[in-house]
Amino acid sequence: MTARHSVKLTANFERDLKEVEVFLSEAVPPQAFDALLGELTNPVIPDLEHYPGMGRLFLKRLAR
Repeated sequence: MTARHSVKLTANFERDLKEVEVFLSEAVPPQAFDALLGELTNPVIPDLEHYPGMGRLFLKRLAR
């Protein structure tokens, strides 16, 4: 069995998510934001809990 890791959201991510919610509520039906949250809660967050090393390392990327 693989150990699960905690997935924590930064204040910046939460702020950006709130801005996305406002944008989507003005641009498209409100179900679009619900669908986005659905994608985050399943499969994205569970995948990060199981495989925390997936994706690129943020601090290894070159600044532009």
